[in-house]
Amino acid sequence: MNSILKQIETEEYVIYTDHKFDDQFVKKCKDAFFIMKKEGMIKGDFEGRKWMLHSGLKWFGLKFEIDVFKYSNHIGKLMGIPLNKMELILKCYAMYCHGAFIYQTIAIKKINVLKSFLECFGDNDYFIKTPEMSTISDFLYFVSTPEEDIEKIVASIRHKKEKQRSQRALSPIINYLVIENEINNLYKSNLDDETFIKWFPIFFWVRITFILPLRATEMLITPFDCIEEKNGTYYLTIRRTRLKNVKRSVRYDVDKDYNLYAYSGIEENVINVIKKYIELTRNHSRRFLFDYEKNMINDMLSLSSFNNLLSSFTLEYLIGNPNYNYVKYAAGIDEFEPVTAGDSRPIAMTNLYFSEVGADICRQLAGHINIDTSASYFSNISETIQNESIMQVLKAINRGSETDINKLIERDAIIPGNRSICLSTKRAQESSNLDDCRDQGHLEECLGCKFFHPTKE
Repeated sequence: MNSILKQIETEEYVIYTDHKFDDQFVKKCKDAFFIMKKEGMIKGDFEGRKWMLHSGLKWFGLKFEIDVFKYSNHIGKLMGIPLNKMELILKCYAMYCHGAFIYQTIAIKKINVLKSFLECFGDNDYFIKTPEMSTISDFLYFVSTPEEDIEKIVASIRHKKEKQRSQRALSPIINYLVIENEINNLYKSNLDDETFIKWFPIFFWVRITFILPLRATEMLITPFDCIEEKNGTYYLTIRRTRLKNVKRSVRYDVDKDYNLYAYSGIEENVINVIKKYIELTRNHSRRFLFDYEKNMINDMLSLSSFNNLLSSFTLEYLIGNPNYNYVKYAAGIDEFEPVTAGDSRPIAMTNLYFSEVGADICRQLAGHINIDTSASYFSNISETIQNESIMQVLKAINRGSETDINKLIERDAIIPGNRSICLSTKRAQESSNLDDCRDQGHLEECLGCKFFHPTKE
């Protein structure tokens, strides 16, 4: 059986799709529906034309009824699939999306888009938005439409013109650094097995993808048995995509479109945590490292689920935590905010930059074709250095050592105002120039550098 991943747009969503619609998949969907209904996550009957799903905060409705006249004169005529079977396919597709997308997205951007396609394809006034094209393509693949027919159908659909969106801004780097600090502290403590398993994906994300610039898709398909020992050296095996610079929606075959790489040099305590997690979750047979809920149709921890886990961690351990009051004050923020899995790559690229491995090595590790793509990740280096210095002071405060704190903030010049400044002429001319930082031995923290002038506060 092939194992397919679908990448949509910019890794915002990942769907594991070694499934297509057939009798076996229908049974799997019905079994998952029964579990969800038993747990109070869904209301209605699988055979019904409307389901209500609970997100944990509110209920969302999914309606599967298709207009019989419109369908029979459009896709029904083209594909020759009876209406009742097409409605069953829609239900299975909704279950197939469960976990990869939030319910509101499934309702509006999946089922409603597909119903419009089924009822209106071929009409002169039928237009869709460009992002909706991947939904239609994915659905046609799901019902085993030949690839050449998918391309013909998609090519014949007209697009609505949309305003070009600006690139999504990353959350302030301090949010990632406090997650890194808190998760490391957590896994140094004596955790019960349930807590250990729950937060492990975040531990892995911090300890691995903050160093190796993995894409979110690559991290989520880390092999289950990813740790191997050879001649006293431990190796971590991960997957890296072979597909570069893809501009359209693509399907990823895990076996064909990814290479396996083994990395040594991973810290022993990290290796031990990964090995313990594998043993604690070994009873749940699966292909990939991260455990997932039994009712997940796609048989993997989805990107949406991982990002929800990050949000839960931020809410439970960071927001309102008085231990980080200094960090918020020094960073000039009122409160921490959620981050997403894909946002760790710029941090990893910055850490590689600090390691002075060279721009081309950074490019290769990131999987970029063009070195200019890698260079664009370095634009946040100044912010990273500043925020790393804040974390250094926090650690000194937590150690309770007045000497450590005084060493960090001892300055020849104290300036008024509420904004610290760097007086390096090289960085003034080019913000990414860190020559003075290296010369002063202050790549990872600013405090103590002769060019850095903090405020009185």
